[in-house]
Amino acid sequence: WQSDNDDDGNQSCRFSWLMEGANMGYASADGTRNWKLDQRPGQTTPVAHWHQDDPGVLPSGDITGAGGPTGVVAYEGGLLPAKYISCLIDADAGRNVVRVHRPVADGAGFRFERSDLIKLKDPSDAQAKWFRPSDVAIGTDGAIYAADWYDPVVGGHDMKDKAGGGRILRIAPKDDHTRPPKIGLDSLDGQLAALNSFAVNVRYAAAMKLRQQGDAAIEKLADMTRGDDAIARARATWVLAGLGQHGQEVVKAMLKARDERVRLTALRALRAAGALDVAVMATDPSPAVRREVAVALRDEPYEKRASELLQLARGYDGHDRFYLEALGEACDGKESPAYAMLLAATGDADPLKWSDAMAGIAWRLHPITALDALAKRASATSLSAAARKQAVDAIAFMRDEKAAETMARLTDGGPDDVKPIAAWWLKDRGGNDWQQYAVAKKAAEEGKVADTKAMADALNADRNLILDDKAKFADRKSTAVRMAKTHDGAIALIELASDNKFPKDLLEAASDAIYRNKDLGVRGLASKYFPRKNTAGAALAPIAELAKMPGDIERGRVIFTGKAGGCSKCHSFDGEGKDIGPDLTSIRTKYARPQLLDAILNPSANIAFGYEPWVIKTRDGQVYSGFINADGKELVLKESTGDRRIIPAEQVKLRTKQDFSIMPDNIALGMTAQDLADLAEFLLIAPTNARPSTKSTAAAAAAK
Repeated sequence: WQSDNDDDGNQSCRFSWLMEGANMGYASADGTRNWKLDQRPGQTTPVAHWHQDDPGVLPSGDITGAGGPTGVVAYEGGLLPAKYISCLIDADAGRNVVRVHRPVADGAGFRFERSDLIKLKDPSDAQAKWFRPSDVAIGTDGAIYAADWYDPVVGGHDMKDKAGGGRILRIAPKDDHTRPPKIGLDSLDGQLAALNSFAVNVRYAAAMKLRQQGDAAIEKLADMTRGDDAIARARATWVLAGLGQHGQEVVKAMLKARDERVRLTALRALRAAGALDVAVMATDPSPAVRREVAVALRDEPYEKRASELLQLARGYDGHDRFYLEALGEACDGKESPAYAMLLAATGDADPLKWSDAMAGIAWRLHPITALDALAKRASATSLSAAARKQAVDAIAFMRDEKAAETMARLTDGGPDDVKPIAAWWLKDRGGNDWQQYAVAKKAAEEGKVADTKAMADALNADRNLILDDKAKFADRKSTAVRMAKTHDGAIALIELASDNKFPKDLLEAASDAIYRNKDLGVRGLASKYFPRKNTAGAALAPIAELAKMPGDIERGRVIFTGKAGGCSKCHSFDGEGKDIGPDLTSIRTKYARPQLLDAILNPSANIAFGYEPWVIKTRDGQVYSGFINADGKELVLKESTGDRRIIPAEQVKLRTKQDFSIMPDNIALGMTAQDLADLAEFLLIAPTNARPSTKSTAAAAAAK
């Protein structure tokens, strides 16, 4: 089990069950591209974030929204009520909560029922939000212990409490006086008792001691497997499987148990001990048991396991995505023969007559040998739109030139609902998996950022002129000012300054111009190298005083979307704005007012992970800046304008990670103290997914 953070601001944190060998879907399958670069038209952020529509990716689990999840522990008994047994306890420092996830078996996988164990009584209390639960554990006394690092923000990269203050919370029934039990690992009975400890570290120590007992421990462990306590049975099963042939014989008998949980645990324990050919369970009635068989067959040769693969495929119901992913693992590296075998076995020679199960398997395996059949399904108006789309998507995951050519034909001549899907795939794949295929490369190039040789030559000439100390100063000055006003020109000036090559006699002129550049990202990058004047007038009050100022939501909305703040040029809020920097809709779950104001005024002190700017210099002397979205054969840079620039990896001469944000600080933004108060009110209080209110909370409170 795991909790998993998202990219800041995307409200896609998750709690998941992990299947052995599975791809959890954060990056592209080859690991070179982040999720934003792969987001398809119409995909929601959580679906795109975890590549949920891609074959070969496990279901994401429970999406918990914004936050900063940290520690997880399985609760297997203790002082809490029985309803918590077999639940997972999850600490989320970003949301100031300790959650409970009850896993419910769902086919070959799990779904979750979520509730809160500890949460803030008053979320509006800024001091209370210093509760940052970072880990959870179960003590030997059965109580839950939660570590709270107690800090105004979440994120070790910007921790405010430099002393490292915190506390350990003990969660137990009121008036509980339970004392930790004595643990005796020197005797067999003490080891058996310790195997049922509430604390996982004690159980582990007991299991290791019991394995040293050998046959002497088998009888009592076997008795434990016949008891009513399912968790105790499972613990004993794992120890027995490690006790050699005699212990394994006890566990093998459990493979015939009526309870599928017993069979599943026995199979896993025996497999871990190397004492079972799991193929004997390929026809088990439980999809969860067959899932484990499929996972175990991943590295087995096709010739040896063809019969079991066919049995496992026949057990797929056409809907269970967990099972389909396990079957895909079993067929890893042997997709073409497995596909051919299934076609022959099912008799589905006509792809338009495929069952949901066969269509799903073809989508998951997508061997090149299935191309013609999938192309026929993609073009068939007799099938549903969903079935056609499924076929197009499967073709998109074939790394073969014939697949690219087929996608081009679907773009031009497919059904009306297929054409735009195919066109998107052709253009997208031309920038990654199909970039070596002419038809896809051509489609991708049509979408690249224009960068003609003439423009590059002109920029180089300007750069050389301002560096020529023998040229007329007036010409050098006017050229520097002109460059500072454009995006590419300003980036070239910043690159010179970062290399300590920018002429000092042009600093003042370039500074005045570069801080009038319309690109906020340019102004932010310039802040480290070019001196600037305080456009906001008088110095601002300390943050503590700014945080006390009443703000107005509607004025803050205008600042966010208008010229004063210009925030929406890079950030979105509740669906409004651009997707360049982090989405700020859920910023209120991370920061209280003082910390939000500090982040606005000092953005470089708290750069969100994944939004660190890079300066890229190519071998032909061009300089670019932005966020790296993909880093493989081609480097994909998302510039502060929102444009994506694709640069062949062999053309990258130098890359430099910047330690400052492209978001300009308040001096560059030119906001007043009241502007900041209004902006903070908007970001922290404004309703989301609803019409904006006409009065701010502060104004309403003042009126009251």
